[in-house]
Amino acid sequence: MIGWLRSALRRPSARARAVVLTALLVGAVVLTPALTHGIGQHSHRPSVRAKTTGTARRARQGRSSVPAAQIARARRAAHAFLEGYLRFAYGWASGASVPAAAPALRRQLSHDHVLVTPVQRRRRPRVVSLTATGEATGVVFATGLIDDGGIAAYSLRITLQKQRTGWLVSGVDGG
Repeated sequence: MIGWLRSALRRPSARARAVVLTALLVGAVVLTPALTHGIGQHSHRPSVRAKTTGTARRARQGRSSVPAAQIARARRAAHAFLEGYLRFAYGWASGASVPAAAPALRRQLSHDHVLVTPVQRRRRPRVVSLTATGEATGVVFATGLIDDGGIAAYSLRITLQKQRTGWLVSGVDGG
């Protein structure tokens, strides 16, 4: 490939070579951020993904509704979870202290070691908005929009499942 480019660059005029090299450089500048998006940029936002359960899988297919009162309870649990999760993700608390997390997710968070830079630790993330939708009996999907004062807000998607003790977060994705 490199040999072909070199031979192609030897044949045309100096002006044509300059145009090709400029196009290659512009392409590299434009594509590099797109190809490296997320690498090191959001390292303080751990992506924790619990296994999708059969209930959650059926929820996406069945699309049955959850009563509004249950969605409101799940939304409160999601908000409490996100507040604790943000404290964990920004290095202010341990994973074991995150409220409303299912036991498997709590174990996973307890074992995660978050590396946070001093700049990231000084940020004050907050939940800007939170939406929750009931997809099936006992399953709610919620999306929280987080603003930490950085360049852009980001979203965290969480899955909540109804347990005997209330609504618990079983999976987190995004950031």
